[in-house]
Amino acid sequence: MTDEGLEVLQRLAHAGELSPDRVIKEAHPEGSPLHGFFEWDDEKAAHEHRLQQARSMIRSVTIEVSTRHHVLMVPRYVHDPDREEGGYVETLSLVSDRGKALRTLQQEMQRALGCLKRAQSIASAVGMGDSIDLMITQVIDFQAKVEVEKN
Repeated sequence: MTDEGLEVLQRLAHAGELSPDRVIKEAHPEGSPLHGFFEWDDEKAAHEHRLQQARSMIRSVTIEVSTRHHVLMVPRYVHDPDREEGGYVETLSLVSDRGKALRTLQQEMQRALGCLKRAQSIASAVGMGDSIDLMITQVIDFQAKVEVEKN
């Protein structure tokens, strides 16, 4: 993000108008500092939007899994850690492929850690940052446990 782009967002925020629709309106003119962040070819943008909808649909499917102590609703499909281009694999197939299961857990923990770090920065800004430190430590510890088991 350029300084000019940040200025546009700050101006909108100060005016109480920072919303996706308003940002797109500001970005539409070719001279806007935000213009390059968007796909303006409607055909390409529509395809990207449909891809995102398909990803969302795939992630929304759950199955019931019973363990000795609990019945869980888990995602039926998860990102395939062996496909760079964004494929999915059935969660239950991971039971028979320990290596892929561990790689999938690594991906999920990395995603969780990113979310927790973002939450921590927000919590720190409002004086509550210490509350999230323990969760981050636990995720990092779990990542290390998965790494040890993987090797």
